[in-house]
Amino acid sequence: MPDAAVDAAPEPDAAPDAAPDPDAAPDMGLAAHPLSDEFDGPPADLLAGADIGWQVLHPERAARVTQANGVLEIVAQNPPPGQNWAWFQDFYAVLVYREATGNFAVTARLRVVDDARPDQPPTGDFNARAASSSAIPPAPTAATNTG
Repeated sequence: MPDAAVDAAPEPDAAPDAAPDPDAAPDMGLAAHPLSDEFDGPPADLLAGADIGWQVLHPERAARVTQANGVLEIVAQNPPPGQNWAWFQDFYAVLVYREATGNFAVTARLRVVDDARPDQPPTGDFNARAASSSAIPPAPTAATNTG
């Protein structure tokens, strides 16, 4: 015979579950997620070799890549006259990245400013697309012919 406690219907007077607070931030479990990063660890200089789980490609083209106070700051160097440093066609610039697999979402808040005047937007040759984030699928691997 089944256990009555398991199969019993709820009491008719039982209070319904409380409705969720519409103004509360959803608990996405981000703190425990291995891809999550609030950049709130101790101050770190990635150009000096600090390991915070991010890699720097073309560090010679960066003036500064640091983590402090919940911010990842990337300051590019100005290229020499006549050169372009950007991610376009065969041009390239500094890139800060982390490898990831599977399905994920990225949320970022960017602030793009003139390094000499942080209250102003950049001046000169500037590409807003370069100051963004991207998810790039890995290159396909070739099958090995074993026969």
